[in-house]
Amino acid sequence: MTPTLPLSAPATRTVALVRPIAHPRPIRLRLPKLAPPPSRGAQPTDRQVDQIRAFNRFYTARAGLLDAGHLGSAFSLAQVRVLFEVAYGSGTTASDLGDRLHLSRGYLSRLLRDFTKKGLVSHARTIPDGRFKALHLTTLGRETLETLERAAKEGMRDMLAAVAPTGRAAVVDALTTVRAALRPRLMQRPLIRLRSPRPGDLGWVVERHGAIYAAEYGYDARFEGLVAQIVADFAKGQYGSRERCWVAEVDGARAGSVFVTRASARTAQLRLLLVEPWARGLKLGHRLVSVCTEFARAQHYREIILWTQAELEKARHLYEGAGYRLTASKRHAMFGKPAVAETWTLTL
Repeated sequence: MTPTLPLSAPATRTVALVRPIAHPRPIRLRLPKLAPPPSRGAQPTDRQVDQIRAFNRFYTARAGLLDAGHLGSAFSLAQVRVLFEVAYGSGTTASDLGDRLHLSRGYLSRLLRDFTKKGLVSHARTIPDGRFKALHLTTLGRETLETLERAAKEGMRDMLAAVAPTGRAAVVDALTTVRAALRPRLMQRPLIRLRSPRPGDLGWVVERHGAIYAAEYGYDARFEGLVAQIVADFAKGQYGSRERCWVAEVDGARAGSVFVTRASARTAQLRLLLVEPWARGLKLGHRLVSVCTEFARAQHYREIILWTQAELEKARHLYEGAGYRLTASKRHAMFGKPAVAETWTLTL
């Protein structure tokens, strides 16, 4: 249920909730500048586009984003977002705000002018460049936003309360993945980190290998079965600290993985290197291979070997750049199609 805003803030000062600004002519949105698509063959399918559009229609209705007054207030969603950005933008300018939210200058100018008249927003010349005016919320503006923020949090809390705890975690994980997948395309610098596996990560490694290699190379279920066996052997912990797994995260979303296992007392094996398609181009593969090399040296292995397929050209290029050399190859049809398996070796 959408909460109704109180008409006044906790203090004695009355919070002025302005009416949504009328738009006598269509708003022209400035769309975000996107990086060029990877290739013609990688274009999104009609089904993918339709599914995302269907989700947008579902969520905008479910969250009440289509209401004229957002969160039961007299503000539109755009007005609330602008107030939020002014509050947390550290003295942002109107130009910066327009670029960040992709709003037309005319619409944003009218909105800010109305906020100024209502005493919600103030302007100050920037220092040292006095040509631009920095935007700040007034005391009344801050009180208004605090009221809206409380309503937004309570509305989301009510929505999530109807979902089982495990379902809530799944929703958060899915949204984190969406944000991370879209952020590199918007040319923003993502936050990348490598960590040890958590509960559920090993199953994710198996699932993603099966799905990605089936989609990109046509491998059948036997490949996923092989991955599952490798992961199961690792999970037994037979060799303790001599083996490791890393999960790569991009903005909190799982984006890749790699394992180092013990092949012999002197030989480590790099296994199951994976980078999600949406995270490629961020040098994750280089980081994962490098951390394996550092670990193997710290464990006093004399060499690292790995087993891959000749058709994985980008992976082969990555291994070669890291100092590996091709030491053996063999034709096979283990995964439902003719292929050439290769063994590469790095002397430490």
